[in-house]
Amino acid sequence: MTSGIINDFYYSDSPLTTLQDRHRHNVYQMLYIVEGCLSCEIAGNSIKCVSPALVFIGNCEPHVITSTSEKYVRYVLSLDPYQTNSLIRPKLLQSVFSFHPAGFSHALDITPISSEIDILMRELFSEWTLPKNKKLPEGEALLLSALLYKIRQFAPELFTEKNYGSAEMLVASVRMDLECNFASPLDLDELAEKYHVSRYYLSHVFKQASGYSLKEYLMLCRISYACQILGEESSSIKEIAEKSGFRDLSNFSRYFKKITGMSPSDYKSKTK
Repeated sequence: MTSGIINDFYYSDSPLTTLQDRHRHNVYQMLYIVEGCLSCEIAGNSIKCVSPALVFIGNCEPHVITSTSEKYVRYVLSLDPYQTNSLIRPKLLQSVFSFHPAGFSHALDITPISSEIDILMRELFSEWTLPKNKKLPEGEALLLSALLYKIRQFAPELFTEKNYGSAEMLVASVRMDLECNFASPLDLDELAEKYHVSRYYLSHVFKQASGYSLKEYLMLCRISYACQILGEESSSIKEIAEKSGFRDLSNFSRYFKKITGMSPSDYKSKTK
């Protein structure tokens, strides 16, 4: 089910039985490791953590997660980037998902506050599973804000408030633009004008900070979204290509195979 700020939310005590490929999601993710150990690679950083722990994954950050214990109990929360940035207040709280500068720690040992995090996570999960007519308006956003507030009290270094004139914040803002508006054509001049910089400067700092050109990052956002709905919808591949921002099916197939290593139809069959 999908509703508002939460794209998906599930609890599992099943072990990871298959080796994951490196992949990306067009969502923010937070993993709450209730019991067990895992190792993961996120955006090129190797991480090991032991329960109780939280893991934060930004939109389109490439990652591989492997359970290293027989017991692996976790909640996996996936958030809509646009809704998260619109509804979470104060805005600083959403930076744990949207702003991961060099040296950011994706995993957090929450042993001292595990009981409080557990209560808040369970309350958020309960709200998510309620029938739509019984949900509190913006209840998920309020509970998520409370959860993030508690995490910030414990680990303020994960929440970064930067000067909006800085190159890092410029890149973070442009990334958010691309992530939320990936289906629209990329107009570099319009984007540069919006942030009051030259197109050359924008292209240069974005590539330097993210490792991708603006077009490459836009394609990652589009293909990540396509991967998400290929496994969920019965729409044709042509319709999914159009929803993802591609006007040409062959162009979609070419980029899809370049990024995922397989064709859209093969990916759809594998996912199902």
